[in-house]
Amino acid sequence: MNNEELSSFYNDRRNDYRSRADALRLLLMPFAFIVLLGFPGKYGSYVTALSNFVPPVFFILYGFFTLVPRKSKRYRNLQRSLIRALRFFAAMFVSYIVLNIIYLTYIEPEKSLLGLASILKHAVFNFFVLNVWPLPVGSSIWFVQSLIYAYLFFLIAETLRFNRYYIPILIVLIAFSLATGEFAGFFGFPHWGYSYIPGGAVTRAIPYMLIGMLLRRYIDQLPKIPQYVYITMFPVGLLLAIAEIQFLKYLGKLVYVGHTIGFGIMAVSLCCITLSKAKVANNFLSNHGRNYSRRLYALCQPVALICWIATDLIKPEYLSTVKEFSFVISFVISFLIALSISLAKYFTLAWRKNHSPQKSSQEMKSSNPEKTEQTE
Repeated sequence: MNNEELSSFYNDRRNDYRSRADALRLLLMPFAFIVLLGFPGKYGSYVTALSNFVPPVFFILYGFFTLVPRKSKRYRNLQRSLIRALRFFAAMFVSYIVLNIIYLTYIEPEKSLLGLASILKHAVFNFFVLNVWPLPVGSSIWFVQSLIYAYLFFLIAETLRFNRYYIPILIVLIAFSLATGEFAGFFGFPHWGYSYIPGGAVTRAIPYMLIGMLLRRYIDQLPKIPQYVYITMFPVGLLLAIAEIQFLKYLGKLVYVGHTIGFGIMAVSLCCITLSKAKVANNFLSNHGRNYSRRLYALCQPVALICWIATDLIKPEYLSTVKEFSFVISFVISFLIALSISLAKYFTLAWRKNHSPQKSSQEMKSSNPEKTEQTE
């Protein structure tokens, strides 16, 4: 196999992996909506808690495609990803400030800024250090903020040549996330007024991106393990997560359900299922998964808030019901909006292509005889 064939082979595999990962992202978006908006019903809190396996999946995939083996390419990937994340974060930050003003005006006018003083007391530290959004609307911004911190961490690590310590860093961060999260009750918490340390860059983004890096490093070994092993890992991780939560609840030390060992196993199993088989069918999920998942994520809470305001103005007696089923309503509406955006872009590009002034091939040849002569 010559260099050109080898390059084509790896490019094809990269595109196949990307397509499968994009399809997985879109398929998991309903669970992301459940995490952000909650699941209705008597056992809704359990479904909401168990849906927390989704953020680790996204972080693993970001690590897989960003932390590639070649150092020069890895550094460029981190730079580009950081710029994109900063732009997305800036847009979300401004929009969430506006949404919170609207929320406090129409939904909970009794909560003035003075009334939020207790929430905002440690807002600066919580926001910049713990990635906790202090206002009522906008909790989804923590994910993008954690990515920004993770990209900055890896850029500094690459510059200082700390990449050789990635494995020890991964082990330390996993231990830290467990000791300050689910099992915080066993380690002397509360400390400094905090019962636990919520998921963020240090406890989720960086360690799971490092796991994605390891999957990329050993990508050729993944297909050698039978698929049923990966498939079995998911229900095993689910049962382990339930057992962890129930065990901590029984001991009276359940303070946080955002991250468990079981969730990590569930996330790794889904990524292994996706990445161990590169070939993917050419379908809607693989072609549009990335763009749709990004739009759905951005639209989730704004659409939910608009539904709340509309209901409060038209039928206020149904507001509690609409809030309870927010994840279903907002997901459907967000998907339709994302579809409309895609169709609008498609028809706009098609119209521009059909109406743009282009010279015919004969005109191009006659207008550039030197190039035609050289070609012949």
